[in-house]
Amino acid sequence: MNTDKLIEQARPLLKAIKPYRALLFFVMLAALYGYIIVKINSFNNVTAPDITTSTNSQVHLDKNVISKIEDLQENSVSVKTLFDQARDNPFNE
Repeated sequence: MNTDKLIEQARPLLKAIKPYRALLFFVMLAALYGYIIVKINSFNNVTAPDITTSTNSQVHLDKNVISKIEDLQENSVSVKTLFDQARDNPFNE
């Protein structure tokens, strides 16, 4: 297809649109802003993926380990206070 022929066919259309170019520019700009707002809204409403139960599983200690910890806690006063402090405020260093 010849580009000169295409330009000649587009000239009447361009002449017809010329009075409305400011309005067309405003409509295109409003459509662009609308699209951006919709995309931002969709990114804002994204939910977190479900976490599998394997990452939230509790730690299972052997009964011997538990009894050893309890024995150490009962025998040492300083360890007992450390356990009590950790229970009161676990995030305190």
